[in-house]
Amino acid sequence: MSEVLGLTADRYDPRTGTLTVDRQIQRMGGVLQFTGPKREKVRAIVLPSVTRLELARHLRDHGRDGMLFRGLRGAEMLRRDQFYSSAWRPALAAAGLARDRFKFHSLRHFAASSMLADGASVTAVAGYLGDTIETISAVYSHWLRDEREVPAAVLDRLLADPHRAAI
Repeated sequence: MSEVLGLTADRYDPRTGTLTVDRQIQRMGGVLQFTGPKREKVRAIVLPSVTRLELARHLRDHGRDGMLFRGLRGAEMLRRDQFYSSAWRPALAAAGLARDRFKFHSLRHFAASSMLADGASVTAVAGYLGDTIETISAVYSHWLRDEREVPAAVLDRLLADPHRAAI
């Protein structure tokens, strides 16, 4: 969440759909300030098209300057508690989900597990999330050991695509 709250519009290139994650917001001495990202994993990630569309709408409606996500009454930096009350819980309710069941970090687990289940390499997922291969393997892929159909489904997609088979 700290990396998300530290995003500014200038870190996004709408032409390429690339978002540069090079900082986060941390509370230090009671003051919110920018620091390097977790484990100093600066990275540029290509956003999925649905995220690009929503980000374009957000930038259109809220401006292209400064912080992407603002606090109450337009405050420059959004605190975690404000984020949960003004954005996260209302989004859960709008999706028909229990407001108190899921944490924001659940999105990370969903994204990592989904990418792995669909055949993305552990290395690619680690790079995308700014994490280590060891953490991805231990935390996000453990449940895949029992998914015996997943590898076959990945191979079916690869082998059924004549363009990929020629590579």
